[in-house]
Amino acid sequence: MKVFKTLSLTAVAVTAMAFISAPSASATLNTLLCKVHQEPCPAASLPSSIHLVSGTMVLKTSLVTILCLGSLITGTPLGLGTAPSPQIIHLTQITWTGCGTNVAHNNCTVTTIAPGLLDILRTALNLGTDKFLNMQIQMICGEITSCTYGGAEVAGLIVEGALHTAEAGHGMFTANELSLPVVGGFLCAATNKLTVLYEPLEHLFLVG
Repeated sequence: MKVFKTLSLTAVAVTAMAFISAPSASATLNTLLCKVHQEPCPAASLPSSIHLVSGTMVLKTSLVTILCLGSLITGTPLGLGTAPSPQIIHLTQITWTGCGTNVAHNNCTVTTIAPGLLDILRTALNLGTDKFLNMQIQMICGEITSCTYGGAEVAGLIVEGALHTAEAGHGMFTANELSLPVVGGFLCAATNKLTVLYEPLEHLFLVG
């Protein structure tokens, strides 16, 4: 019995040490956007730029709901060929069209003050999370509201690589009632939830 207890304690100690020393899966998954689902990504399949297009964007606040009929994000991947963890995208523009609180979608103006960066981290096969860094956008709707949103970090987006599911298409960058911090303005609501789905113009896979 004493021998059994000694062996059991030894096994527990070894297991504990292995658990402590083993890095988490998220810490070891390098992330790289690639036009093909292949690791390592061939140099010819590394995108030199990205274009993300959305349908309707909804910003639901405790005061008003703002809809934009379309949005475009463009950017340049940083660290091409080095498989950084995470993949950083330097955003060159974020634009919106047809924004408003009315049926005509024409009484609001949405302007990008600072595009910032996209931070993409692969968490599983062809799947990951995404966050905006140092992004600021301003929404003005006449005398209803004028607020600036964003800040150092806006986290909570889900990224699906191309063909991850039957509906994924070229890939999907999805925000589902994402909390959007207010960094300035007036008549700003305490609660602001962003819902939008962006799709690349070409296949983008999440590889390592």
